[in-house]
Amino acid sequence: MRSEQIKYFLEAAETGSMLQVAEKNFLTQPAVSTAISKLEEELEVTLLNRSKQGIQLTEAGKIVQKNFLQVEEQIAQMKQQLQPYKKAFVDETEGLIEFCTTLELRNSLIMETMHQFYQRFPNCAFSIKEFDFLDIITAVQRGRSEFGVFCIVDDFLKNPQMQDKLKQEGLVVDKVGSDRLMIGVPQASPLAQKSSIPLRTILNHKVAIFNSFNETCWHDIFFKKYTDNPQLIRTNSSAFLMDLVQNRNHLMFCLNSKIMQSKQEKTSFYKLIPVKEAIKVTIGIVYKKDQPLQPLSQQFIALLKESLKTL
Repeated sequence: MRSEQIKYFLEAAETGSMLQVAEKNFLTQPAVSTAISKLEEELEVTLLNRSKQGIQLTEAGKIVQKNFLQVEEQIAQMKQQLQPYKKAFVDETEGLIEFCTTLELRNSLIMETMHQFYQRFPNCAFSIKEFDFLDIITAVQRGRSEFGVFCIVDDFLKNPQMQDKLKQEGLVVDKVGSDRLMIGVPQASPLAQKSSIPLRTILNHKVAIFNSFNETCWHDIFFKKYTDNPQLIRTNSSAFLMDLVQNRNHLMFCLNSKIMQSKQEKTSFYKLIPVKEAIKVTIGIVYKKDQPLQPLSQQFIALLKESLKTL
């Protein structure tokens, strides 16, 4: 059996959906299904019952899931135990930085920081996975990523249930920056003359937004105050997002333009205006409390903080 087979099986057992596993790992659904089927053939048992309603663990699957979770935990513990020995002989100016982040941060802040980091540490390498906020929490907790970089509405992060979840899973969140929620308005729109725009007014227009957990967070906490059916288009493509604003007269939720847009993108066709309600978004780092970050990762996070201070 291979590590990716175990990974896909555990994710399928957790989500109940092969499609979600495929989308998370940038694969096709048949590829995930085949990997798990081969695992079943090797173990000579059926692990999942498949139906139109989704997938469910068999009794054998529950046993395998329990054991695989223990294996993941043991690997994470082993990595922690080996940490002191790594420092004794690993060159701290080179190595692999493995973390996860959200789509909107990877396409902007992370890419810019990586470019600066390579100038200081040309022999380093990155392994980055794109997840939504809750999946970042799971990935770090299970040792699949050393740390996570995220942006999330402050009210959600301060929620007692979320704080309890982080504490129970042994995770620490360091707030490295924050920004006010902004709205991108086409320059030709009358709204471009406003100094701020109320959320109620925004929701009377068509709105475009990155398809991420942040969208769900904003909707649950703020949107439902004014409407149960906001006119939202969700997308994973920054190019399509720009097209919706530039050519189709949509508004766009985002953070500070220096965080959300790369230097290569032309932003002259829209104007960023604060949302009138005081909606703050935290940019933070999450990592395991009992597992110190490797020196190279600490250097990268320090540079990330420097980048945020210049915004």
